[in-house]
Amino acid sequence: GELTEFQGVVLNQMFEILRKQESRFQSQLADHDKLINQARASVAPLTAAESRHVKAMERRQQAQVALDQAHREVVRAESRLSAAQEVMIHALAAVTDSEQALRAQA
Repeated sequence: GELTEFQGVVLNQMFEILRKQESRFQSQLADHDKLINQARASVAPLTAAESRHVKAMERRQQAQVALDQAHREVVRAESRLSAAQEVMIHALAAVTDSEQALRAQA
């Protein structure tokens, strides 16, 4: 089972090729890691911006709800004002009627 000199040389060359491939793979892995880290770094501000955008949208939604509420209150107030004006018109009419009635009696 002794190796001939030729077989020994061939095995050594194969080992050398495998070592070079392994070292190339290692450096490719390192490059991939670098790329992955760069990608993560570039995604982080996007994620932060997205989260700020979501918060802004939520605030906008809350503001819209408050605005709608205020609008409904204005409509109700206008309706109460309108009713109060009706009452005043009737009261003025009644006062005018009674003034005329008093003049007629005088």
